[in-house]
Amino acid sequence: MARTDSSKAWVDFKPGGFDPFLKAEGYHLDVEAGQKAIDFVQECCRHVRGPKKGQLLRLELWQQTLVGHLYGWKDERGLRRFIELFLFVPRKNGKSLLGSSLALLELVAGDPNTPEIFIAAADREQGRQLFDTAKLQIGQEPELSKRLQIFKNDVKYPARNGFFKVISSEAGTKHGANLSAFFADETHAWPNSELFDVCVTSTGARLNPLVVSMTTAGYDRQSFAYQKYDYAKKVRDGIVEDPAFFPVIYEADPEADWKNPATWASCNPNLGESISREYLERESKRAQDVPAYEQVFKRLHLNIWTESETRWLPMDAWNECAGAVDLDQLKGRTAYAGLDLSTTTDLSCICYVFPPDDEGGKFIVFLRVWCPEEGIERRSRRDRAPYDLWVKQGYLVATPGAVVDYDFIRAQILKDADFFDLREIAFDPWNATQIATQLQEQDGLTVVSFRQGMKSMAPACKEVEAKVLGEELLHGGDPVLDWAMSNAVMKFDAAGNYMMDKGKSTERIDPAVALAMALDRACRHQNTESVYATRGLRTI
Repeated sequence: MARTDSSKAWVDFKPGGFDPFLKAEGYHLDVEAGQKAIDFVQECCRHVRGPKKGQLLRLELWQQTLVGHLYGWKDERGLRRFIELFLFVPRKNGKSLLGSSLALLELVAGDPNTPEIFIAAADREQGRQLFDTAKLQIGQEPELSKRLQIFKNDVKYPARNGFFKVISSEAGTKHGANLSAFFADETHAWPNSELFDVCVTSTGARLNPLVVSMTTAGYDRQSFAYQKYDYAKKVRDGIVEDPAFFPVIYEADPEADWKNPATWASCNPNLGESISREYLERESKRAQDVPAYEQVFKRLHLNIWTESETRWLPMDAWNECAGAVDLDQLKGRTAYAGLDLSTTTDLSCICYVFPPDDEGGKFIVFLRVWCPEEGIERRSRRDRAPYDLWVKQGYLVATPGAVVDYDFIRAQILKDADFFDLREIAFDPWNATQIATQLQEQDGLTVVSFRQGMKSMAPACKEVEAKVLGEELLHGGDPVLDWAMSNAVMKFDAAGNYMMDKGKSTERIDPAVALAMALDRACRHQNTESVYATRGLRTI
């Protein structure tokens, strides 16, 4: 169709490279309706966080284009053309704020016949981010707050007997809904399409439904989110003809230089507004220093689908921290320990971390590792590691018998507690509950449980990174610890947090896990400030 004459800049802008005028036969652009939707967002929706908190939204051109075309295109009956929006944009580009504004628009100015809207994500906590943003927007705008009623998990519009609510991921309980709109957030983290499919089909009885799926890139190319992304690209490029599907895709070219600011600008449409160039410079610098974070940077800030398995620290940086450690000089020094006990036949270890005793000093690391004496050659072949050599060199202690001797380990820990000023032992409760109870209740030592989930381990891994890259750690070049650090493979969550993954690491990482636990506890008690927050990362 011919383009509509208009002075509105948003009419001819192509959001994410998509031209809505192509393959638009049978539809027309109602510029006034599109502008009315834009005006609602800019006159009724406000910033809820940051320096602009309380100010009315001023949509960027790409956002105006998205809203204007989404609500402006109509068929011959006056019903909306686009019934599904796919928004694929990097993190910190105002996606949640825009999504919550569209949810409010759908509630008060969408379907006039009992609007029912669901907001969902991979889990309820993630879904609440968009939902809670909408609630805060209502509270800051008198025209909305006097019309809408806010509850814990839903917002009601009594004048139209409508609502929107945040839902959990159990798809089976959503059958029977009669949705006018459905918002799916961060679909790359969804385990499957079941909830999405149930909610989409529940819009079937509506004349003017809307489905909005919003996400950043992920790393599972077999996921339903990647399939949706692939479909969106084909619609954008004219390979698939689907006039009801609105793809908005902002991503960097995977072959482009990810360190180049021009690459950042190519895929971050809100650069200079909700996301600053200085922030991306810092994140890029961190990604250049930490291989594990390179994948996170590309995925979250360039919207590039990445691989799931990523090695952790550059070993040359780790090796820079390999100065000599004199055990005799550690006598009486304050120490914090991380205890990682294996199953009955594998490696067990305790890692001691000694905080600096003077300004400018370094965190000193000392490791003890044990394995059963019987079968050590077989385990060496299995793990492709020279256990027998390490035993001869004194870096690994072979305990009597075919299984781990926990009494032997406990006795050594008690000797160490007399030699060092051992303040605390962090332990993984999976295998160490019995020995931890003995150490605390019978031996009088302080032990703390340190679970191996993302909430605990992600900050611990970042502390190790900070101290290694800042050259604030001294590990003595222990070959067992070197081996474990080189084996560490990271896993990620939807927010970009990451931790060591024992399941994906091909060889043992137990000593690296023990180090992370010990260093985390030492830093917490020393109240040391992360190097990220002081002088940034050094280039290795």
